[in-house]
Amino acid sequence: MQNTQRPASSGASSFAGRGFGGAGLSGLKLLLSGLITGLISVIASVSLAALVFAGPLAVHMAQGISMALVAAFVSGAIIVLSSSSPRVVAIPQDRIAPLLAVMASLVVAGMPAAASADSLFFTVAILIVLTTLVTGLFLVALGFFRFGGLIRFLPFSVIGGFLAGTGWLLLLGALRVLTDLPLQDLLQARQLLHPDWLVKW
Repeated sequence: MQNTQRPASSGASSFAGRGFGGAGLSGLKLLLSGLITGLISVIASVSLAALVFAGPLAVHMAQGISMALVAAFVSGAIIVLSSSSPRVVAIPQDRIAPLLAVMASLVVAGMPAAASADSLFFTVAILIVLTTLVTGLFLVALGFFRFGGLIRFLPFSVIGGFLAGTGWLLLLGALRVLTDLPLQDLLQARQLLHPDWLVKW
């Protein structure tokens, strides 16, 4: 009788311990996952905003960072609350930042020389908002009409070229932010190998 009662009691206690410990461990994992995801989102938002709002727009970098953080929070909350997958997370995409940086630089270059820094910032901000809306509507239309399968008709060379190009722009943009040098191509990036700069690396 003692043999039959002892396994039952020990089994119940071990089951309760596993349940309590499992719930606590699961909660800790969720907390750590949320903290890590939030930290990555903040770092990515600040970095990408610094890439876009550079040059004449640098005086409004704080506003650019605020825009990026709000966009990351809103888009992440919408995706988490509306996704069919309970474990999905959303972080800012780095592949779009170089394109926005190029567009912003072209807009700034096309503005009159007498344009104020506020005018430049509001023009670029409106451009980013409109680009986001058009891109979102296009993606919604693709999903609504179930045209997502058309991606298989894109050659791998086109996708690879896009990823390689955005990676190169990200590299140059990161070096511009780090060194504050007007690096535009590989030839200009070679100046980082100068002895005066090698010491700083």
